[in-house]
Amino acid sequence: MSGSPFDYRITIDVTEPATPPDPSGPDYEAVITVCMRAHGPLEQWPEFKPLLGRSPFQRHLHHLVTLGITRVAVVPVMTGSLDANHDLTGVISAQQQALNASPPVVAVITAPQMDQLVEHVLVMPATVVYDARLYQAVHASPGAVRLVDGADDTGLARLTPDTLMTAVRNGSSGATSAAKHGVRTLDVDTLPRYLPALRRHLRPWWCDAASEADRDRAGRLLIDAAQKGVLDFPARYLHPWPENMLAKAAANTRITPNQITVYSALIAFFGTYLFATQYFLLGLIIAVIAGILDGVDGKLARIKLLSSPFGDRLDHSLDVSFEFSWYIALGWGLSQATGDANALWVGYAILFVMIVARALCGVYRLITGHQIHDHTVFDRGVRLVAGRRNIYVLVWLAGALAGNLLAAFYIVLLWAIATVSVYAARILFALVVKRQQHRRASALTPE
Repeated sequence: MSGSPFDYRITIDVTEPATPPDPSGPDYEAVITVCMRAHGPLEQWPEFKPLLGRSPFQRHLHHLVTLGITRVAVVPVMTGSLDANHDLTGVISAQQQALNASPPVVAVITAPQMDQLVEHVLVMPATVVYDARLYQAVHASPGAVRLVDGADDTGLARLTPDTLMTAVRNGSSGATSAAKHGVRTLDVDTLPRYLPALRRHLRPWWCDAASEADRDRAGRLLIDAAQKGVLDFPARYLHPWPENMLAKAAANTRITPNQITVYSALIAFFGTYLFATQYFLLGLIIAVIAGILDGVDGKLARIKLLSSPFGDRLDHSLDVSFEFSWYIALGWGLSQATGDANALWVGYAILFVMIVARALCGVYRLITGHQIHDHTVFDRGVRLVAGRRNIYVLVWLAGALAGNLLAAFYIVLLWAIATVSVYAARILFALVVKRQQHRRASALTPE
């Protein structure tokens, strides 16, 4: 990242406020600086223009609410004569209303109203898109701090009102004023990179989305940041490209993640019908499509800031429902097509083993506090090839193309049993380790 997005000159009028100061008004906890321009409608300015479904300004509001910040001040930064038709307050109100979550209280203020700021206020330029962890790191830092990325200033800082006021009065950037006042720095490189929710390591990122080229880069960063890490082989190496393409297309529409979840489930249940009626190859093609769509809803939710407990429960409930229906439907279809009555029982057996696998994953987490798929390097390697729906679909597809789907169905049962065996061994090993740790702790405890 080259150059600082916060290096614009501030020539704001500090003599008369836009609205009279309210002595009883709220103490603002964050400041978003908006660089005012003398041309173009406000809705098309980069800070207010949608970027994969959410403008940079809306992304600021979302992350600030996540931090528990409910009062935000917008400081207009003048770079020239201002068009009298610009209605900053109206645009901000429209941006707030477009957010699904309860937005914070937002007010446009100027320098004379900065006495309404809290002791240390979170400051950010409106055009820059930040990783959520950067907001958290700066907000949690004691005292005044400015976030840097090596030699670059990110524009995100936690400043005193006096430092911010000095920046306004002296016609310099907030970051520059902070540097002159000796405000300590926090480097992006020192922050943790592991994301437990995504089971991956990712360096905290940021990008100024002021230009079209920068907006494209910011979009790529948003999509990459929505990718989960520890996955099975198909989801990790085959699905990301079509998932990213579909998520990017859907982000600029009114389509919601929950709608994609329901649509993909309907497609998957159509696959159940095809398996039961012996249209195996077509059913497997549908299963591949459903597997790809299953990753799109989560990515879209993370990109558009629409993740919710309900959406997560809906996704997992439907996933389990159609996955388990495939085992029975395929077993039934194969038993009718081949005359092998055992095929249906194999389907029931796969279903039973998969339920046991899920239970063992829960047991492992209770014992260790970690997910069995992401605890060690060994576990991550196992996750890549462990018996999972996506793996099974590829095995069945290979069997169907080779003309022996029944054999592939039996192979999947053996694959599932092997996976459960590995999980059981990991639980036994975890119990042994925990018992040894308990003995060491007891030996070190004085009587």
